[in-house]
Amino acid sequence: MSWTKLTDNLYRWTDTCNVYALVHEGRTLLIDCGAGEVTDHLAEIGVEGVDWVLYTHHHREQCQGHARLTKIGAKAAVPAGEAQLFRDPASLWDDLEAHTVYGTPHVRPPRQALRPDRELHDLETFLWGPYEIGLYATPGNTKGAMTYRVRVGGQWYLFSGDLVLEGGKLHTFYDSEWDYGFGGGFQALLSSLAVLHSLLPGTVCPAHGPILTRPRAQIKRLFHRLSAFLKNTYMRDWEWNEGIAGAIAFFSRPTALPGVRKFSDRLYKLGPTGSNCYLLIGQTGRGLFVDCGGLDENWLEITLERLRTRSVFRTLEVLIPSHSHGDHYLQAEFLRRKWGAEVWCLEGGFSDRLEDPYRYNETCLLPYYGLSHTVTPVARRLKEGETFDWDGIPVRMHHLPGQTVYTAGSEVTLEGRRILFVGDNLFAAPEGRSGHEAVVARNGSQIDRQYLQGARTLARIAPDSLLCGHSSEIEHAERQTRQFLFWAQRLTREIRQFSFFEPYALYLDPYWLQYDPYIQRLAPGEEGRVAIVLRNVYGKRMRFRVCPALPEGWQAEPEEFSVTLQPEQIRRLEVKFQIPCEAPAQTHLLSADVTAGSWRWGEFFDARVDVLSAGKRLPRGYARVR
Repeated sequence: MSWTKLTDNLYRWTDTCNVYALVHEGRTLLIDCGAGEVTDHLAEIGVEGVDWVLYTHHHREQCQGHARLTKIGAKAAVPAGEAQLFRDPASLWDDLEAHTVYGTPHVRPPRQALRPDRELHDLETFLWGPYEIGLYATPGNTKGAMTYRVRVGGQWYLFSGDLVLEGGKLHTFYDSEWDYGFGGGFQALLSSLAVLHSLLPGTVCPAHGPILTRPRAQIKRLFHRLSAFLKNTYMRDWEWNEGIAGAIAFFSRPTALPGVRKFSDRLYKLGPTGSNCYLLIGQTGRGLFVDCGGLDENWLEITLERLRTRSVFRTLEVLIPSHSHGDHYLQAEFLRRKWGAEVWCLEGGFSDRLEDPYRYNETCLLPYYGLSHTVTPVARRLKEGETFDWDGIPVRMHHLPGQTVYTAGSEVTLEGRRILFVGDNLFAAPEGRSGHEAVVARNGSQIDRQYLQGARTLARIAPDSLLCGHSSEIEHAERQTRQFLFWAQRLTREIRQFSFFEPYALYLDPYWLQYDPYIQRLAPGEEGRVAIVLRNVYGKRMRFRVCPALPEGWQAEPEEFSVTLQPEQIRRLEVKFQIPCEAPAQTHLLSADVTAGSWRWGEFFDARVDVLSAGKRLPRGYARVR
């Protein structure tokens, strides 16, 4: 690696990100520091020392080498909106609404605390030597990201972080997902693109990839294409109140019990608050729930007792969640405790997420909902395509990915009608709409492929009616099934157009490398074990270098892995680590510095270890509090 001269007194170095050096009289100001390797190469550009590092945003790959800069006396200036993440990275867990999508962080703070010497604010000016650096808030890739504008050699340069890359592309898709499919991060990104365009840049210097020498056309291209994608494909095309307002017809009937609707003597729907639980009743009165979560347990207890006394059912024996989100599973322990009900689910990754949710960094898993909800064991693991008899009613299980990877579609036939329970893959929607649920990358691996596979499976099953997790039922499924498939095909075509990388999985899939488990709770002095699970999504044979990155003073064994994987091959890299006896009782971040071929991703992925005070233990299934 060597310096690239952009113009007199402006250079670029690349390791985990692009590092830009503005030079004046033997000193330099850096924009981001990456892995900090620049400290070994300053003399090559006639520099004796570093005065400041201005960070465009908080992502680890921008700042993981800051300790090396601190040792040579460099000061740090950070966007004010992200100063707390630099100062106290574990504080992200103190405000789940600000920093996570239902429990899964959309932030990637430094592994070690970085104490800023100055916080930077929108529309201020940073003075250094003869340079006046304009500061502009440009959220989008992160909430507090900033762009820096400076005139060098008679030309304007903008240092824009990961807002836009060469070709009008994005570095990652999932970093802009700050909510559950409502597009807040992408709307902020569009506004920031407009700011960038208005600054009349001569050259845009991004955090990754080549500089943009004709940036305005590329900014404009991304703005218009992303706007169209959000409007026509990404955003939901249904409204929560449509079923209640009568725009969608119900084919269930109300009962005398509030919040309870009846399809037949064999099937009821419970759900006064928008979380639907379906009660399937066999020929001798044995009850089976498809989904049961998000309901007030007092209401549920009273309602079930009233249904039982009216001889609607005799026993409640099984709960089959449609997917692993807690709001479809929260009442599992209640049903076990009150009625002796077991949990059944599809085998494989589905059951793992129910029984060991702390292993996974995915949205809406049970622990997000708090300490009061404990993990209920899975009693039976069902196979894809398996049919079992439920008290005289055949139930066929389908793998129906979509909103999540492991959604289970349960199929029954009642009174000649083939009914499929689809969880949150679809919502009842008016004519011409697909009714798709949120597109959230942290629900799986490649969200577009999930939805397309599920839509094709749904078309193959061709049920008469669909029962949804949060909306009214879909009595005549053919029309919406067809629209759903059209939409899934469009999503797969369009979502890849914004990727800087080929294959596009690298920008869309947040899980091609992950830690297992994601969260552990250990005591000072304990030995921990973790696996780094690496999947080759490159579509070709690829060599990887993976270096576990632990808190200061912790030791990893081994310290480095070098592996070559075939396309889609998965390798578990087992790591042991020792927690120092003096380790403070707090949340610590683990990471891994990853290089694939010649591209150094840096400390892109992470895990969490909660070091507990002496004698302190918490229940299985971590809580939402630290």
